[in-house]
Amino acid sequence: MSSTSDTESPEEALRRSVQRQEAIVRFGTRALAARDLDVLLQHAVEEAATALDVEHVKILEYRPATEDLLVRAGVGWKEGTVGHEAFPVHLRSPPGRAFLTREPICIDDIRQNEEFDYSGFLRDHGVTSLVDVPIAWEGCTYGVLEIDSRSFTDFQDDTIHFLQGFAQFLAAAIQRKQEREVLFRELQHRIKNSLQMVSALLRLEQRKGDPSGFDRANEAVQAISLAYDQLQGSWEIGQVSLEEYLGKLCSRIIASLIGSRPVQVESEIDPVRVDFDKAVVLGLIANELVTNSVRHAFRKEEAGVIRVTLHVKDGEGLLGVEDDGQRASAGDQTKPGVVSRLLPAMARQLEGVLECDTEHRPGTRHVLRFPLSRQ
Repeated sequence: MSSTSDTESPEEALRRSVQRQEAIVRFGTRALAARDLDVLLQHAVEEAATALDVEHVKILEYRPATEDLLVRAGVGWKEGTVGHEAFPVHLRSPPGRAFLTREPICIDDIRQNEEFDYSGFLRDHGVTSLVDVPIAWEGCTYGVLEIDSRSFTDFQDDTIHFLQGFAQFLAAAIQRKQEREVLFRELQHRIKNSLQMVSALLRLEQRKGDPSGFDRANEAVQAISLAYDQLQGSWEIGQVSLEEYLGKLCSRIIASLIGSRPVQVESEIDPVRVDFDKAVVLGLIANELVTNSVRHAFRKEEAGVIRVTLHVKDGEGLLGVEDDGQRASAGDQTKPGVVSRLLPAMARQLEGVLECDTEHRPGTRHVLRFPLSRQ
């Protein structure tokens, strides 16, 4: 084990500084590529060992269920240590005190130190000197990074400072990894919900025996797919911009359903973001109402306009879909049995109410009122 001393030459100090900087760069590169947390932690202990010329390094993770610190990664320890050996969390335990106080603990000779317990684990490995630093970020302490030496070592301030900086860098990498895992699980949950919704649509169309049922189900899938597109490249995975989402949804309907027909789809959407699940339901409702207008409100070569609006007033969202067709669209609730049976159910998912404006002439107008302030 090497440590900084007053007799260190400028050349040795420069070599040591370069060695530590290189370790930081290597770890940063490896951290970006690591997909698994265990791999990330193992990279960290390997680079710390190289940068500080120490025999033993370990990362300990706090386990709330057992209230201890488990060795998650290590270098130089006996086989079976990683994933099995755990340390208590109290003030006489070096890593325990570092975890509790969120301050570095430096011990030159633990054999002679009366403040700390000399554990059987450290005795078995002949550890004499050690440093523990917390791995923490705002509001969370993940665990502890520890370096150990079998020889008496007077750890200098620059070594401790480097280890603290390395632990902060590691904390940022762990936090990023954990956040991505949480977001991935959330995305999986949303995909499952969306697939269940598609399954319900397919079963309904199958029972109706409508020859165009497959096309309608496919349109619903496309509406859900557009919502997922809004999540690409964004950390705000739970939020979707309705202005962008519903605007693109209208454009897709124009391209796939209207084609060369003289029917226009106009949209006026307030800039508001909502939870992904809520956006998907809104998209399905808008898709169904606009599709009904395209197919039923206008004769084959008849010109017309379909307007999609979404406005926010007093914490409430107002989604409107109207057309100026001469015939009532299939969404007209004044004609029982014609309206899609899914629309009222989807409105209830939003804790909203879907109404048909029977006074709107010519054409059909639907308004969905739903709260924005709660799920």
